[in-house]
Amino acid sequence: MLVRLALVWLSMVVPAFAAVAIGGPVGLLPHVVFHPIYLACLVVTIVLAWRLRASTAHRGIRVLAAVVAVTSAIAFVGQAGEEAVVIAYGGMDAPDHLLEEADHLGWAIVGMLGGLFPSMFAISALSVVAGVSLLRSGRRGDAEASRARDPGDARGWAALAPGVVYVADFALAVAGVRFSQMYGLTLCATIALLAVAVVTRSRPCALDRAREPLPAASASAILAP
Repeated sequence: MLVRLALVWLSMVVPAFAAVAIGGPVGLLPHVVFHPIYLACLVVTIVLAWRLRASTAHRGIRVLAAVVAVTSAIAFVGQAGEEAVVIAYGGMDAPDHLLEEADHLGWAIVGMLGGLFPSMFAISALSVVAGVSLLRSGRRGDAEASRARDPGDARGWAALAPGVVYVADFALAVAGVRFSQMYGLTLCATIALLAVAVVTRSRPCALDRAREPLPAASASAILAP
């Protein structure tokens, strides 16, 4: 489950980081090429978010993963609308001032305020819920562990970090810090989460959906020569 959480974060943060790094739709890439690439990234996010939802039985995480998928779909609609406007204004020859045109701006508002920003806050909330749940996992139903102040699953800190750091990045971005406008700190926290998740992948996680044993008849059929 932690690997899937890290992959969802990467699918959201890397495109945002790259988009700002190349100067957005009027930077290194032609405007008409920028949106299809972002659309492909959003499809990846939707698929990964839904797979994350399927990987756990935790109700809160499942709900938030669904919110990430839905808001990413809204962002997809916004990006697709922007691309349609760019094509209508000449495609490769579309002028730079198109960003200020009402029809392009309207789709951008749908994609950003209705999709990208809500999806980022949803995955941040999901990370916080997952992190806190892991940190508390060693204490539930275990009086001796509670008395010993068992810290629970320390991987919870890694799960928690991107969500908390994103809030700091967002505040710094509003203040005009370019590295935070590129989600720089969040990307670093996400890479750390992925490293922890991969290295400890063989360890059981309290948030993983338990695999149901195969029925006896099915097991026999598989083992039969």
